[in-house]
Formats: sequence, C-alpha cells, structure tokens
Amino acid sequence: MNTQLKLIADQCPQWATVVQVGKALAASVTALPSGKPFGPVKVTIRSGSGSITVQEAASPTRWPTACPERHINHDGTFCIGEGAINTPHTSGDAELWWEALGKFLVGQRYADKHRVWPYPRSLHHGTASKHQRELERLSRGSIFEDDVENALHAQSGWLAGEIPRLHRDRSRLVNLRAPCPRGCTRRGDPILRRKCKQRQLMFKIVREEWRRRVAEEGFWASYPRRECCGTMDGCPLSKGS
Repeated sequence: MNTQLKLIADQCPQWATVVQVGKALAASVTALPSGKPFGPVKVTIRSGSGSITVQEAASPTRWPTACPERHINHDGTFCIGEGAINTPHTSGDAELWWEALGKFLVGQRYADKHRVWPYPRSLHHGTASKHQRELERLSRGSIFEDDVENALHAQSGWLAGEIPRLHRDRSRLVNLRAPCPRGCTRRGDPILRRKCKQRQLMFKIVREEWRRRVAEEGFWASYPRRECCGTMDGCPLSKGS
C-alpha cells in the first residue's frame, strides 16, 4: 500500500469501513457523517499519478456511471474537490479527503430525492471552476458578494440573467448610459452605469462571468458522453433542456 492510501486508510471515519484489496482500498459506507443510516455504498479508492480517485465498486451502481450534474466524471470517478484534497500528504489532508467524500455522499442523497444538487453547489464544471473562484475572490467583501453567491449557487439575480455586454476588445462595458444592472437608484431614479462608484469592479465581475459562461458551454460541448442519465432536472444533456 502506498503512502497516500495508507493515510486514507488510517483516517477512515466511523461512518465507513475500509480494507486493502490488492493495490486499492475497498470501502463500505453505512452511514452519513451525521450518523444517519445510508447505504451500504461500496467504493474503490485508488492512488495513481500522485492523486487519489474514488468510485462505486458495486454493479449495478447505485448512481449513474457518469453525470456532471451529480459530479460524477465520465470515467465513473467522483469529483469531490480539486487540488490538495486529492493529493493527501498528511493525516490532516486525509481527514479533509474523507470530509469531502462525506459531503459528496450527502449531495448524492439529496439529488436522489430532489433531482438537483444541494445548495450551496460545488465547483462548476471543467475550467469554469477557475472563473467561479475568481468571481468569488473579486466580490468578497464588496456590494457584489451576495450577487455573485446568488448567481453561482442559486441561479438567481441580475448576474444570472442577461448581463451587460462588453466592448469587442473586452476592455470595458458598453452602454454606460444604461441603468445599473443591480437596479440601484438615487431618490427613486435609476443610477446610470457610468455614474456607478463601483463601475470598475462591476466590469471585472461581468467580464469574469462571461468567461465562466464560455467555459461552461465549452465543457458541455466537449463532454465525451452525450446521453443523459435522466436523474437530474435541467441537465444540458437532456433533450428537454
């Protein structure tokens, strides 16, 4: 057993059991982190190219073998996070990995019942997640923080709808004489974009949202599996979407 798998095995929480099977770990989840009965769900945990992967082991599987809306990759592995979560080097890293897996399982249970991923949603698909994080960084502590949160995770508010257009060189907003998209007013009159004190930050947020949308569309256009599993509402792969 390599070092990463040993860390994962040593930090196995009470809501799961794990044994070594060849070069992998076989885990069985019989409860959620909260202690609520769940499962059993059997998963295989592997280490390769410096990272940990996990996917269902049973056949037939409890969940679709691929579904971006459920954060299951096209090869069946679970998308439980990015970066350090998947490359544990310490016992603390391994604890975070199990915590991420637990949240993933809670999400799957919610999706089973409600056909949507629970709020707050996870990282967006593909490279769109990079723009998602940048939107969150840009808006943190500003008047746009709730706007970004609502748009990214609840698909509501002005930033989730028809957003202002950018100049063709993407250097500024156009139509600066139009009202502020947030609906801001002064003495009952709409505030124009050119008079918005946060116009430059609004421009950066709008530009990043355009980039996120392009990345999201690119993900679905290049997704290697075209069939919809039919378990989630609003899936772009569904013929009804």
